[in-house]
Amino acid sequence: KSSSPRGEDRAWDLLERMIKRYNLKSTKEKLKEDETRNNNSRYYNNGNDNDFQLNTICFNTVLHAFAKKGNSEKAMEILARMDEIGKNNENAHPDEITFHSVLQALSLSKNPQKVIMARDILRRIENSHISGDWAVIPSTRSYNMALNVCAASTNTNIAHGSENGLKNDQIRKEVVSIAFEIFENFRMSKYAQPDEYTYSTLLKICRQYIPRKQWKSKEEKSSSASPPPYLKQANDQRKELVEYVFSQCCDDGMLNDMLLKEFSMSVSPKLPRPIISSHLSPKDLTGRKGDQTIDLHES
Repeated sequence: KSSSPRGEDRAWDLLERMIKRYNLKSTKEKLKEDETRNNNSRYYNNGNDNDFQLNTICFNTVLHAFAKKGNSEKAMEILARMDEIGKNNENAHPDEITFHSVLQALSLSKNPQKVIMARDILRRIENSHISGDWAVIPSTRSYNMALNVCAASTNTNIAHGSENGLKNDQIRKEVVSIAFEIFENFRMSKYAQPDEYTYSTLLKICRQYIPRKQWKSKEEKSSSASPPPYLKQANDQRKELVEYVFSQCCDDGMLNDMLLKEFSMSVSPKLPRPIISSHLSPKDLTGRKGDQTIDLHES
């Protein structure tokens, strides 16, 4: 927690020295564990300064410093070092904190591949636990952090200029596809359940990556031209996805005033009545029997 502007680099230098010392010790002798030593803990340290030990906490401390700076390259390098050393040192295996720090680094980074990398990290969390690593359990936070990487990648991936329209559309499709893949796995998980933040983040992704009323250029604003086909499809997809998220949110019992406002921002303020009539109480529908739509701003 140093206030030094390059504190994370100093921490990295110290970690590298620790790794070199560990490798030197491993080369000179096979570390012999005392039978009386309690080695049930992955973070064991017997308090003897002469008995050097490199463990998960050492890596996570440095990793957290880089995560706060959004340095995903260094975060992935630290994870790779942990994997390498962890082969012969059970006390240095990555844990849930490790992977969450990597996801935090990705969400703050400008890496154009960060959405794909976040999906891969989440898959590793899921597979590690299946393989029997009880220090890594997929949690609600794990899935929400991966979704947040998707939501935070707009400025990184989307290029400016009308000539980039089709390229941007491909990027949007990929981000939305990965986000909803994460969401579906989230819903099927035995260890985690979507919460209000999950649905809020999904709606943010829909707003950012499936644009509405933003297809026209300055020249087109004064004309009656139709939107390009790929954006027309995007508008239809946005409506379908928002309706799907709305239904799942209601099924999970997460709908509240805040999320209703989020829905109104993500699609036309007036949602088709059939979409929400089965989810709102009769009291909420009073006086609207003849309407085909329901204005969420009135709620």
